[in-house]
Order: sequence, then structure tokens, then C-alpha cells
Amino acid sequence: PLTWFSVGCYNFLIDQNDEARRYFTKAYTMDSHCGPTWVGFGYAFAIESEHDQVITAYSTAAKLYPGSHLPTLFIGMQHLQAKNLLSAEEYLLTSSQICESDPLVLNEFGVLYFQKFK
Repeated sequence: PLTWFSVGCYNFLIDQNDEARRYFTKAYTMDSHCGPTWVGFGYAFAIESEHDQVITAYSTAAKLYPGSHLPTLFIGMQHLQAKNLLSAEEYLLTSSQICESDPLVLNEFGVLYFQKFK
């Protein structure tokens, strides 16, 4: 699955989102427990503004990697984009409890508080 995941990432980077999703699907078909594939799906769905599918993809990645703060961070970021500030804060807090020193988590808290108090 790593090869297809890599091809999916390449296609995502060159703005071939449909192709990226196709290759992420191939990687998923080979190993549905490959967390990075689910993160790739999340990114690809986010480009298309498919909020529910983004959340589902990142939630699946979070279940596969409970020790990683990144899937919950990405869920929080997606909620921020959708202006669901309470949900965003919940996920960002969870992410910060797992990894309190990640500057991206701290940045997203800044975005959250800017949105809340503007």
C-alpha cells in the first residue's frame, strides 16, 4: 500500500485530486489499516470541501493511531474551517493533551481564539 499511497501523495501535490483519491483508494484496498492513507483521503476531501468525508477519514486515522495527535488536530482544523468553534476547541484540546509542544497545535489555538473573539 505504501507505493500507491506515495503515488496518491504525488498526485495530490500536483493538483490532480481525482487521481490522488484513486491511488489512496488502491492503498486502502490493500490495507484498510494504513493510517497515512486515511490522512491522505482527508486532505483530498478537504480540497473538495467535503466536510463530512474529511471528518470520517481523519476519525478513522485517529482510531488507527490513538497515540498520534495529528488526526485529532486535523479534525479540529476542519471544524475551524467550517466555523464549528466549539467542536474545533474540543479536538484542539485533545490534540494538545497528546502533544503539547507542537507549534501547529498552538497556531490553531491562535486561529480559534481569533475567530471566537473578533
